[in-house]
Amino acid sequence: MSLPPAGFPPDQRAAAAGLSPAAGRFLDAVEADPRLLLRRTFEPALAAAREVIPTLVGFDPAKPYGLEPWPVLITPERRAELARTIVGLGRLVRGIPRRFFAGDAEVVARYYGLESPLLAAVLLAEPTGIAETICRGDVVDTAGGLRVVELNFGNVASWQDNAVSPAYLRSAPIAGWLAAEGIEPAWDDTAGALIRHAVAWCAARGRAEGGALDLAVVAATRGIYGFDNHPLAHYRERFAAALAELAGGRPGTLHLAGTGDLAFDAKGLMIAGRRIAGVVEELDEVTGRDLFRAFKARRLELFTGPIGPLVLGDKRNLALLSERRGELSPEERDLVDRTVPWTRRVERRSVERGGVERALPEMLLADRGAFVLKAATAVGGQGVVVGAFAAPEEWRTAVERALTEGSWIAQEYLDTPTFPFQAGDEGWTPHRLVWGPFLFGDDFGGLFVRVLPVAGGPVVNLGRGAQVALAFTVGA
Repeated sequence: MSLPPAGFPPDQRAAAAGLSPAAGRFLDAVEADPRLLLRRTFEPALAAAREVIPTLVGFDPAKPYGLEPWPVLITPERRAELARTIVGLGRLVRGIPRRFFAGDAEVVARYYGLESPLLAAVLLAEPTGIAETICRGDVVDTAGGLRVVELNFGNVASWQDNAVSPAYLRSAPIAGWLAAEGIEPAWDDTAGALIRHAVAWCAARGRAEGGALDLAVVAATRGIYGFDNHPLAHYRERFAAALAELAGGRPGTLHLAGTGDLAFDAKGLMIAGRRIAGVVEELDEVTGRDLFRAFKARRLELFTGPIGPLVLGDKRNLALLSERRGELSPEERDLVDRTVPWTRRVERRSVERGGVERALPEMLLADRGAFVLKAATAVGGQGVVVGAFAAPEEWRTAVERALTEGSWIAQEYLDTPTFPFQAGDEGWTPHRLVWGPFLFGDDFGGLFVRVLPVAGGPVVNLGRGAQVALAFTVGA
């Protein structure tokens, strides 16, 4: 899409300015210099990023680099709001198994559709991995503020992507525009934050074999979760700093390993002949049995264990918070009311919405444009049907499937603003944007941002054509 004579439409200007004044001024620069509408203009920045991470997580290495050329410039206040939101809701969800189910394995297994109460009991037995786990939210803007549409726990991806930020900022034309504006942007080193979290956690629990503390990132050797996704030099630099600051300066090595490199013995896990204190997984699969057993035997720390995807990351947790808000403290209830959209498990029962009680199946069929259906355990944008974008028969089929399978949620459809970004070889188009704030234990870990042209559909996911955008905090 080329620019009209009057420049960016008012709604797109307002959306950008809502992120920060600097974001509005970036649009001024695009209007003044149409070369900024060309993707090839940003090739130096994209090439510099590619030198750090050859392939971003979730992208086919044979296809173009999945980075949006234009930056996302936000105020400190917006970053702080995203941080407060993920920290508050993440803590609430981590407490659900004990708070709402009293740790009852049979009830937990039934609610989450686990294969047996025994599996639930194993997951809930100490150590659980709940306190130290990784979380990433899916958060959108609305007229009423930020709303959290999903919380993903455990083996979540893309925490390393913004390691490319320094190289991107130093490259043309980004560096020139920042210098002309006098802007010194800050970026969140999410990989560094995760490594600090892991080192601090392992050190506090005495995880040091012969005085050394080794960590491992376990990844696929190839594909969209392959070794090319990982900036090992960046990891090791942050790891050395974390050891010096948080682990008494003890020695250690950070390993990037495939599942075939793992060797288990009675003491736990070895990689290349070295004892491993803690593991972060980056795999498109649930933790392997041997690794999980070593964790449960307290032989190592695991930051991506199966309780994340199987329990904490289940979308039915948002339904619990939404439906049982009356059981929360006033402060917790305020947080849920402000940030969690109306969400219910799809069942043949009556529910209340907007002060009206009605049979849920009838409500869904009568007003499909008001709802989104989601499979509770699906990932990657799969199992999502947006009523406003579905034909009547498609929607009816989805409702019947959800009722039959019993593992779906219905969530209110949120009208979100769109934001202007570069698109294709040249031009721009309105994009939908999803914020991905990270939580490592109790600490905010930075932002992962995805953007998708409106024409790409309502589900902003890398598998559906979205790109990664780099977020920077700017003062003005």
